[in-house]
Amino acid sequence: MNALQLLLNSTRFDLVMKYACAAHRDSKSTFYKEMFLAQHAILSPEEEGEPAWQEFLSVCRHVQEEGVSAGVITMGRNGEVVDGAVELACAALYGQEVEVHEVQESVDYHFQWFLDHGLDRLYADYTAIEYVRLQPSAHVVNLHSRVDSVHDGDVEAILRKHGMLYYKKPVALSADGYANIKKISYGTFWDRPLWIGNADDSFAGSRRHAQCSIGVAPLRAYVFVCDDSTDTARTAKEEVRRLFMGGNCIHINDRHPEAVRLAETYYNDNSLELINARPVAHVDEAMDTELKAVSLAAESAGISPLSFCGTGEATLRVVNAAPSSQLVYPCVLDADTKPELPLTSPLSALPENGGLTVPDLVHHPRYYGFHAGFKFLALPVLEQWAESPADVQLIRRRAARDSAQGFFRKVEKIGCRQMVFAGKFRFCYKKRKK
Repeated sequence: MNALQLLLNSTRFDLVMKYACAAHRDSKSTFYKEMFLAQHAILSPEEEGEPAWQEFLSVCRHVQEEGVSAGVITMGRNGEVVDGAVELACAALYGQEVEVHEVQESVDYHFQWFLDHGLDRLYADYTAIEYVRLQPSAHVVNLHSRVDSVHDGDVEAILRKHGMLYYKKPVALSADGYANIKKISYGTFWDRPLWIGNADDSFAGSRRHAQCSIGVAPLRAYVFVCDDSTDTARTAKEEVRRLFMGGNCIHINDRHPEAVRLAETYYNDNSLELINARPVAHVDEAMDTELKAVSLAAESAGISPLSFCGTGEATLRVVNAAPSSQLVYPCVLDADTKPELPLTSPLSALPENGGLTVPDLVHHPRYYGFHAGFKFLALPVLEQWAESPADVQLIRRRAARDSAQGFFRKVEKIGCRQMVFAGKFRFCYKKRKK
């Protein structure tokens, strides 16, 4: 049995965490060891951390050199891996075949089980992004704010009928953030449909579509897996729409690149801060051209875009904020200078007051967010580095203002009108007759 396919068909959440830790076990970033020890403490609280990490490294080397012995990986009655999770993750990383033995015992270590047992959402979000990257049949489901969360169970039942649910996260969006999501949901960054609009009309189509989707609940972002045919995803989407008698209740992406971009946005809190703070009408053609050129240069040089991180002025350009004189760092922080990435200016040294390392800035999701498939330094890090954090504070104030203004809308109900403010508070009133 192919190890990678077995891993991708499983909802056992720690498998992808172990896969990522094995892939980056030689990284100088502290993140992967932190994440491994976090999930290990939940599964085996009686074992000490450092010996467990050393044992993990030993198993990784053994599987890489000799493969997985028969009988090590066992599967329960529910089709989930019981024992041999580390071995399976390593075998998947190295493209190996494995033997699986069935046992009567069953486990159900899905994402909610880990969250309920104390896993930090930071690690869960990272895992969801990695899973979407690995799984070509992954879709991101946007269950929109206008659908009350009391109906989540009905929607999830429909999705499970047509496929597998891997992850779920409630997402808070500002007015600009919601309209920006529409620009990502329909098409790729450099290829959007005409109805979205453009800078000339301030992306009017995107804003109109967002207003039709906004309600009182947070958007719920699911990772949904179904067969390679988009017909299955469309069937599930239409069934949900019939349930609520409307087309603005749900969206399921058609293409895998869109799923990756949405996952990078929803499942990283720094990405959400960037997209909420970015004015929907903002267009930086020069920056878009530079990003596309860097993407092509990285592909030509065989360098992953995930190995470097935009910083300083680049982050502020994402949210249309003029950089202050204190934020003069080069635009791209390159984690791997061999070979050097063309069209970039690697940062030679970090500010002394940062207390961070280059590997952590590039690999630790606490310190970066995504925009257009690239990593950018998180606003809290820029705030920490800057001699004057006024720029970042201004961005945050604007995002908070837009969140309140954008979610102020009127909801018509029989015998009563309601004002919904900030996506949370309902005010009922009756219109006076003249």
